Amino acid sequence: MADKAQPKNLAAAAQSAAPTNRPLAEASTHSVAGAPTPSSAPSLAPGSLLGPYRLQEKLGEGGMGAVYKAVHEHLDKVIAIKVLPATLTQQADAVARFRQEMKAVGKVEHPNIVRAMDAGEIGGIHYLAMEYVEGTDLTHYIKTKGPMSIPNACRVIRQAALGLAAAHAAGLVHRDIKPSNLLAAKTGQIKLLDLGLARLASDTVQQTHNLTAAGQTFGTPDYMAPEQWDDAHGVDGRTDLYALGCTLCFLLTGHAPFDADKSRSLIGKMQAHVSQSPPDLRTLVPGIPEELAVLFEKLLTKKREDRLPTATALAEALLPFTKATSSADPASAASSSSLKQSPAGIADEFPQPFPSIRNLDRKPKSKRAQPGLPKWLFPVAGGAGALLLAGIIIVITKRDGTTVKIPVEQGDKVEIVADDTPPSSSAKDATANDETPLVPPWDPMKTPDYAKERAVAEWVLSVGGTATVSDSKQVSRIVSKLPLPDGDFIVTRIDLIGNPRVTDADIVRFQSLARLQEVSLVRNRQITDAGVAELATISSLMQISLQETTVTDVGLGKLVHLPQLRNLTLTQTSVTDDGIKLLTAAERVKTLYLGGIPVSIQGLRALRNLPLMELHIPFTQVRYSDLPEIASLFRELQHFDGRSLKGDVGAGLLPLAELAGLNKNSTSS
Repeated sequence: MADKAQPKNLAAAAQSAAPTNRPLAEASTHSVAGAPTPSSAPSLAPGSLLGPYRLQEKLGEGGMGAVYKAVHEHLDKVIAIKVLPATLTQQADAVARFRQEMKAVGKVEHPNIVRAMDAGEIGGIHYLAMEYVEGTDLTHYIKTKGPMSIPNACRVIRQAALGLAAAHAAGLVHRDIKPSNLLAAKTGQIKLLDLGLARLASDTVQQTHNLTAAGQTFGTPDYMAPEQWDDAHGVDGRTDLYALGCTLCFLLTGHAPFDADKSRSLIGKMQAHVSQSPPDLRTLVPGIPEELAVLFEKLLTKKREDRLPTATALAEALLPFTKATSSADPASAASSSSLKQSPAGIADEFPQPFPSIRNLDRKPKSKRAQPGLPKWLFPVAGGAGALLLAGIIIVITKRDGTTVKIPVEQGDKVEIVADDTPPSSSAKDATANDETPLVPPWDPMKTPDYAKERAVAEWVLSVGGTATVSDSKQVSRIVSKLPLPDGDFIVTRIDLIGNPRVTDADIVRFQSLARLQEVSLVRNRQITDAGVAELATISSLMQISLQETTVTDVGLGKLVHLPQLRNLTLTQTSVTDDGIKLLTAAERVKTLYLGGIPVSIQGLRALRNLPLMELHIPFTQVRYSDLPEIASLFRELQHFDGRSLKGDVGAGLLPLAELAGLNKNSTSS
């Protein structure tokens, strides 16, 4: 039964949200644009110059700016550039919101989020330059092609969830997820748009109130979670998950959950989101799996704590439904057919993007530990791998397509244990064969000191950072302000991005944490090799981001012996080929970000033993002529970024294109 909690002031909430109920101007092709106030944009004619950018055509207009397709004169690179309307440049709050969007887009980089390229002010014109993505937003797509098949809709939402997971990890809540803010590129890749309403975790409540004053919009009624109607500022990542659930309904049915009745008033929509149960997809979508219908209902529960805990959990839960089927359901078949015939060239099967480090390491590493139900569906009962399950069947699908079904009777105890098989002598071969034995991502002998876990989390928040904590039920949440959750918890991730209050000495605090897996120290030039040496003592670390710190080869040499290290970011540091060669000892590293450092093919050759699946080397000393060798060194690559390398492109990309696992939509050059 749905909760009957009502917002404190329905009329006030409706009035403040009312501007978003106006019709939106739509274009069939977008790169980053939204809604209109056509007379408000600066008069920038096609062919005119804005700094180094020559404008080619206007792509769309919105209340917070016009978007143009442009070319960088010196780089000959096509970009999309958003310009703040001239009528708003004299309004301090409008300029502040535009700058907030600059900060939000620049704060996170992920294949499923439109990438920021540049931002600033030229001649009184505020602009934000972003990657140009040719495609169509999903509102236009569904209106012209009709509902999607179940697998395609789940692929779309899963990609959006992966993008949101990266945004949430960076301390951002989008707050305006909807189909028109999801761009389907011609390749089928999904990109999150419009971070103009995103709330930064570092913002104070007063700052956020200042940017959402009376008359300012803070969401779109058909996709707003109950908490947004009551308090636009008291939101977190689960608010975005509610909107993704609404978007899933739109993709499958052609309308938002409470929008089937087009005559419903704004207040009626608000009351529906706050108090009515969501529609039953079983009656609206023929052939929908029972588990997916339940998942949809879980996304649209009224209380945030009853939804999935994270976007990563949603991406995992959707994975089983992204597989193409041979269903005879005519709606599904028609949807797939429409995708093939799309004039925009969208791929029939939306590709599954390269997952985050969290997803990679949750995949099975041995045949005896196949994936089961998502962790959020049941609590751990008893020992480390003991589960009390009843009334279910464990299904194991083998590589040859055969399945093994194991019924679980009432009272049975299921244990998931690690394979005792010793590691393969070749890390690369082990990864290729998916036989790497399971290793717990922490020291199992280290018992959490919950008082110290809380103390570290409090310190992180006190200096303006963000912590991800996990309670005894394995429910994770991103916390950016006090109070912390009640009860015991462990800290699994710490984000201290661009924080001048953090010093090398502060890193020692993290050593008391039992399960710390991820640390981000991006844009902290005061962090040196001394601080990195303290990180190197934390054996549970799996992901470390040192972008724009002063780490050198010396500091990197300390990290390479971390037993669980999977993902390492060294972008724009002082690391050289000599340091990169030391990474040969980091036998489990799968993801490397090396952009903007003087690494060359000589350094990369030393890493041939690593099971690399993702490699980012833009603006390095690597040459396009080196790409054939890179393709031969790292046969398991799934994502590659080689923008702005040395020399001519020539035929260098061809060997990479032949790699079987490479996501061609995630290959940049």
